[in-house]
Amino acid sequence: QLVLENTALNTQLIIEAGQGQPRHLLVTALTQILQAMAATDDSGQWRPGISTAQAEHLIDSLLDEVVQYPQWVTDKVNQDTLLAEVLDTTFLALAGIPSEHRLSPETIDQLIQLNLRTVASSPLVLKKVKWGGDQHEKAILLQALELVFAFTFPTDNTGTTAGRMFLLTALLDYVTEAILQQHPNENGLILVDLILFNSGIDYSQGFNPQLADQLVDAALQAMASQPALLAKPEAVRNILAGVAGALDSARLKQPALLPRLVQLVLENTALNAQLIIEAGQGQPRHLLVTALTQILQALAATDDSGQWRPGISPAQAEHLIDSLLDEVVQYPQWVTDKVNQDSLLAEVLDTTFLALAGIPVEQRLQPGAVEQLIQLNLRTVASSPQVLKKVKWGGDQHEKGIMLRALELVFAFTFPAGNTGTATGRAFLLLGLMDYTLEVLLSRHPNKKGLILVNLILSEDNGIDYSGGFNEALANQLVDAALLVLSENPELVAHEDALQLIIRDVASALAASGLERPDLLPELIRLTLESTAAHLHRLFGMEETPPRHLLVLALEQLLKAIAQKPNEGKWKPRLSNEQILEIADVLFDAVLENPRWAEAEEQIFLLLEAIFRALECIPPAERLPYLVLRSIIDSALAAANMQRKLMATIQTADGPVQLRLEFSLQTLFISLYDENQDEEVAWQLSQGPVVSRVTDYFLMFVAATPANKKDIERARARISKAFLLWKKDFTQMLDDVLENLDTNP
Repeated sequence: QLVLENTALNTQLIIEAGQGQPRHLLVTALTQILQAMAATDDSGQWRPGISTAQAEHLIDSLLDEVVQYPQWVTDKVNQDTLLAEVLDTTFLALAGIPSEHRLSPETIDQLIQLNLRTVASSPLVLKKVKWGGDQHEKAILLQALELVFAFTFPTDNTGTTAGRMFLLTALLDYVTEAILQQHPNENGLILVDLILFNSGIDYSQGFNPQLADQLVDAALQAMASQPALLAKPEAVRNILAGVAGALDSARLKQPALLPRLVQLVLENTALNAQLIIEAGQGQPRHLLVTALTQILQALAATDDSGQWRPGISPAQAEHLIDSLLDEVVQYPQWVTDKVNQDSLLAEVLDTTFLALAGIPVEQRLQPGAVEQLIQLNLRTVASSPQVLKKVKWGGDQHEKGIMLRALELVFAFTFPAGNTGTATGRAFLLLGLMDYTLEVLLSRHPNKKGLILVNLILSEDNGIDYSGGFNEALANQLVDAALLVLSENPELVAHEDALQLIIRDVASALAASGLERPDLLPELIRLTLESTAAHLHRLFGMEETPPRHLLVLALEQLLKAIAQKPNEGKWKPRLSNEQILEIADVLFDAVLENPRWAEAEEQIFLLLEAIFRALECIPPAERLPYLVLRSIIDSALAAANMQRKLMATIQTADGPVQLRLEFSLQTLFISLYDENQDEEVAWQLSQGPVVSRVTDYFLMFVAATPANKKDIERARARISKAFLLWKKDFTQMLDDVLENLDTNP
């Protein structure tokens, strides 16, 4: 009845078909339909499990299709009609569905019609190809259907029947119409495999065509822009599986990230196909997938509270991943080379995010800063892999990587517990600190020495003002001075706090003096460290508790003497920072020649105090310039070294006890400025070199005696006589006059 009715309605079309075609197309179609439906599975049972009434309905529907599209019976493919091929393919695929999940006739009808439309528009889907690990050739359409059925009806038999049917309908529609009709080749199978098994998409709530479109578009865009990918469909399939697997294993539930990751990896793979896909024996075949896996695992790691540490959105993560994959393409050894039993990339990422976890939540870095930090770390590790070596440091008995410890120091300094400063200011400072710490310090010193240097530039006692951002010039000065000490005394590396103690003590000395000169501190530290370098063991008692540093003791006394105020109505030289540093340098040399200057109680302070108090005898109008003061200090040190009694006290006529050095200088200055009122003499005394030469002669004369009152008076008298002789002829050189006095006293 069905055949006759359709024949009657379409007599001219069906019976009068062209020469060489079957005279009764519907009979041919019916034969092919019945043969497909009657085929048996391995147990000999009819595969679809359709009743007579259901079969009649299915046949009626298919004959209607043949009437509309007779070419399904007239056209050939694989030496059979389109209809026969479609039916055979369809029922062959249906045989793979577990018996308890056999489809309803309506669904089978819908599937056959979908397949017919697909084949009608793209007959190439019936082309047989090898796919996956199967070495047997099968039609592309059959392979696609098998993928859909395997996904919809998994062996673990999860989900409801209704849910599976709903998903199956959507998948069949999308796979046949959106993919196979547009891509009737191996690419179509790649895309089907991608959205089903390698996407990481959760289909438990139904099929998501929008997300599938994004995935397909990403893959197609990459393959279209790089045709080299098409020559390696199996490699592409493995890459897609790797990308989805990486995202899934990282437990990043961010579906929007997947399409872009697929595109990123495929594009980079295509651009570097020989490097990535044809990697040497023993190397990962897909370096970018390996890299992506490590990146995603680092991004998805959680902190102690179980929260994702970086706080990066999908868009930000995409940008970060894109940048890192570019780096891996340029430097594949970051994935292929190993350190600490892992790749360089994995170690760097783990180190970076472990350090970032220490930053307070409200101050987490922006993705751009995280990306820059990772790139800095990668460059540092690439040039000096030793920075990943684990060491003990400070009071921490646990071993950690050198770079991790350095980053922890930087973050702790930049983001203090008190939360001071603006976010912008901290970010600006952090940028400079990270760059200097990694590019300058750790790259050149990938060891404990590097950590010592990082600790020094971050020390709160180093006097460097970072409120306006990182000060590289002062940091360089401090680092150079510290390196000088460490190069002369390599054993200090084992005493990582030694330099820190010196810096702290110098800072304490300046603070205790009361001098409000914070800008002087970095230079004092530099000078102290440089002077320490070649004489550490003579100057620094590391075995003492607390350790004493002789130069720091000398510095304390210098600063105390400078800060001491003069007596009321008297003057005292005002020294610049540079002049203080020069005097400190002089005193350091004196201590190096004779450590007793610092070891004996306040000898340097007493010497300087004696000089400053004696200068109070000079009228304010006759104030001496700095060079004269510097000369007097040199002479006083030399005289005291020659005659220790100059540092002893003496009873004066007025009653108070004075240091003999102070008494001597006072005696000299009173004689020079109170007794010599002659204008010519005053003119000569206004010249610094004259005062310096007279003072040096006077002190050396006293030092050559027991330095009692009579000796000091004799020295004063000698100077007075010298001026009387000189006044007779100022064209003489003062040195000649003094020499004649020595010859003819």
